[in-house]
Amino acid sequence: VTPDMEHDKMKRGGFDARFWVYCATAEQVKHAAADDHETVDLLWLTPAEALAAVDKGTISMVPPQWYILNELNRACPSMASVRAYASSEERRLSRDYPIKPY
Repeated sequence: VTPDMEHDKMKRGGFDARFWVYCATAEQVKHAAADDHETVDLLWLTPAEALAAVDKGTISMVPPQWYILNELNRACPSMASVRAYASSEERRLSRDYPIKPY
């Protein structure tokens, strides 16, 4: 969702970013490929692995992605819990995020 400070500046009222969760099997991951347009490389990590890679400086991540992965890492100790958490009432759309650019 567009940060509050930017929302009024945009002619159409802002933008939405949606994050999709998919729990791929090891077999499905073997067949995944970058399209060389929207994605140029693929790296499959658990939320904990991705956050550790950010901390080490191995990969970079902007705040919305970091926030979502941090939340998944905290709330979902296993892949089995991801689907239920992602569709839970707790995950309803909110404009009050803890990370704001101001």
